[in-house]
Amino acid sequence: MNNETDFTFTARPQFSWQLFGGEKGLHQQHYLLEVAADPDFYHILWQIERNGAQSFGVSMPAVQLQPTAEYYARVQVRTNQGTTDWSAPVRWADPRTTWQAGWIRPVKTQIGGPKKQKRPYTAQKEFTIQHPGQRAILRLSALGMYHAQLNGQDVGRDYFRPGFTDYSQRVQYQSYDVTALLQRTNTLRIEVTEGWYSGLYGWWGGHDLFGNTNAVIAQLEIDGQVVVGTDASWTQWYGPRQYADLYNGEEYDGQSDWQPVGQMVPFPYSKAVLVPQEGPSVRVLKKITPQRLFHDPAGHLVLDLGQNIAGWIAFKNQHVVADTVTLTHGEVLDQQGNFFRDNIRAAAAEDIYHLPLNDGQTYQPRFTYHGFRYVQLTGFADDVPVTDFTGVAISSLHRQTGTFTTDNAAINQLQSNILWGQRDNFVEIPTDCPQRDERAGWTADAQVFMPTANLNYDTQHFVKRWLRDFLPAQQAQDGALPVVIPDILRGGFNGTTGVWGDAAVLIPWYIYRTYGDIQVLRDQYTSMQAWVNYVRRRGTEEGLYNTGAQLGDWLALDTPAGSYHGGTDQNFVATAFFAWSTAVLAKTAWLLGKVADAHDYEQLHTSIVAAFRRTYLAGVTPKKDTQTANVLLLQCQLVEKGERPAVAQHLADLIQKNGGHLDTGFAGAPYLCPVLSANGQAKAAYDLLFQESYPSWLYEVQQGATTMWEHWDSLKPDGSFWSSDMNSFNHYAYGSIGQWLYETVAGLHAQRPGYQRSVIAPQPDARFGHVQAEINTVFGPLVSDWYLRDGQFTLTVTIPANTTAQVVLPHGAGQEMMVQAATAQSAQFTDGTLRRRTVDSFGVKFQEAIPADAEPWPIAAADLGFLLGSGTYTFHYAV
Repeated sequence: MNNETDFTFTARPQFSWQLFGGEKGLHQQHYLLEVAADPDFYHILWQIERNGAQSFGVSMPAVQLQPTAEYYARVQVRTNQGTTDWSAPVRWADPRTTWQAGWIRPVKTQIGGPKKQKRPYTAQKEFTIQHPGQRAILRLSALGMYHAQLNGQDVGRDYFRPGFTDYSQRVQYQSYDVTALLQRTNTLRIEVTEGWYSGLYGWWGGHDLFGNTNAVIAQLEIDGQVVVGTDASWTQWYGPRQYADLYNGEEYDGQSDWQPVGQMVPFPYSKAVLVPQEGPSVRVLKKITPQRLFHDPAGHLVLDLGQNIAGWIAFKNQHVVADTVTLTHGEVLDQQGNFFRDNIRAAAAEDIYHLPLNDGQTYQPRFTYHGFRYVQLTGFADDVPVTDFTGVAISSLHRQTGTFTTDNAAINQLQSNILWGQRDNFVEIPTDCPQRDERAGWTADAQVFMPTANLNYDTQHFVKRWLRDFLPAQQAQDGALPVVIPDILRGGFNGTTGVWGDAAVLIPWYIYRTYGDIQVLRDQYTSMQAWVNYVRRRGTEEGLYNTGAQLGDWLALDTPAGSYHGGTDQNFVATAFFAWSTAVLAKTAWLLGKVADAHDYEQLHTSIVAAFRRTYLAGVTPKKDTQTANVLLLQCQLVEKGERPAVAQHLADLIQKNGGHLDTGFAGAPYLCPVLSANGQAKAAYDLLFQESYPSWLYEVQQGATTMWEHWDSLKPDGSFWSSDMNSFNHYAYGSIGQWLYETVAGLHAQRPGYQRSVIAPQPDARFGHVQAEINTVFGPLVSDWYLRDGQFTLTVTIPANTTAQVVLPHGAGQEMMVQAATAQSAQFTDGTLRRRTVDSFGVKFQEAIPADAEPWPIAAADLGFLLGSGTYTFHYAV
């Protein structure tokens, strides 16, 4: 066990492994998995031995594990090329515990700060250990945020613990191995502040959303026995932090002394809500040296980090001219080049420090973060060097799994902007923005971006933790999914709406498709079903979602300037997504063996498509004809296969009539390039990608963006702003173009969940000379690397062991001999049709059904398709 937990707890662990090395075509035939109570595996607790290729998601029965115990696991695999050695053991500890400690609260609560914040307090306990060195685990949680130190040392690297969940349903606790920090005489300090639990949160000035008492609970276990626990013997102290607020920043008085207040007080709060940590923690991701310091035209001293981030500034106190310094954060400069922060709205975004002059120490906040590129500095010397400051970028994402690079600098910057926008907004929950008085878990933003998010980073457990808050919120609203999760609105604002509510169905499906994790479908099935059944009851007839307040194609450009709502019929949008979600739910029901449900939802889907076409279409043309309407006809498969090329051509014509520009919003933009490419309009998709004038993805890049914008015109060509009201410069939704970059430009696509069977089918364009993409799948790296130069096309692919891939060579018809030479005659040519396997079961042969989660990939007449096993292969030919 490391010095902190950083895994998703489950009482039924799942094991996965990857195969490396060997010859081409390596695949698993058999595995032996063991779990033991010791690293030498003398005491085997559980063993499973199976024939087959399964190498991820192997579940262990829940009854095998005991709380607080340590375990070890290893696997040995037999392949078609021999038997492996035993893997190195994986060690983990079961974090479940019996809570003997109780919740305690401060005896005194001090209100202060500019917005009447509660002052952070510290709960302290001094204690003696007779025999330090024995295994010691400290378990901690709070109603609020905590930061713990044992003998002056941080117990972990995480921030914002215990994390943001629906605290009325569950409160996470963390487990830290503090064996190395214990001495005979010890002091444990736990600083607690309001955080999401009771602090200012929400653009309407909400507070005390989950409660108004910032309590803490902790217990120290040595060799499984509780030796210290929170109770009335703990003392309350006030330290140098005067307030700490997620939106408004922190005030820190480094010249004040620690003040004893009195004894902590028992707080009668349920311990049943306590659950072990379920997902990754917030940690420091990168440290950045700012680019420059300058005085803006208004005379402000401004620090330019050079990159919009979520995090804070750490500074050395060695070039200050006042005993109070203030750092005010903002994203952009205004039209005149002045520091600008109006789009931050009511969030003060200021860190204030009262310090001894130039004591040489480094200072930074602990319980807040900001979304910013620029910092206005007061109290610092005009000649303070830029090296006194460090930008600290944070995220809950720890492992990047995808890379996409080209020979085009602007496209590479676009990919960088997508990555930064994702990292900055995946902080505890998937937020809409990291800077203003919002930072809420908007469901549509996450839904449209999730396929891209899953390609860039390992998001599996981060998202699954967030999904756990869906169903309780739905149960309070007759199955409707609130527009933000956790439901800080309590059903207010808009209640629910299409696209936003469809996150209940589509996000679990995306997680399943990326990671092959069928457990997420089991866990979320009731939530998925609740959403579809809710919508089913809402329409004026079954098959339509045409009631309630719909947000539609949010922030599209096909309505008058200044409007939030797009021009596409909002009920059209809601019903199209209703059809899509119902089709996905039917597939899910088949996969989970819920046959009656599957038939029911298939019939419902048929009814939706019929009602949709009858209500909203004139032939195959939307009665209210917009780019987004045509995009959704294709994306949600609301027209027949033979009709799709005509719809795609019409969509391309609409784009051309708009000067070669998109005008789609949140509901249409994510699927615009994918549906064009998939239906014979690849050039139109590439034209949109390479468009540099407003509105376009590269327009933002040309304007100097380092993250994705909320609006296509967040910054207008003349340097003015769309608005100062709702104008985030770090808003990832339009970064959803990233999925198309990976899946179409590079050509990497999961044909079966988890990439057990992949498609590598790039659609090259001569405006790229080189494209390389890699996805670190659950089986290993999947790579597409292509060059297009002087009429010659070269494609190098890497296929992970224990998988197969359908490779499609663009304009490769007639290249069979080259392919067989490059693959040592191992390629099996295919037209891309999914065929049923013939299975022999005890002498009886039958044909298996094509799995509900398999996707066909037909081969165009000009292309060449073939199946390959694992390995690296290069193909070169004239095009």
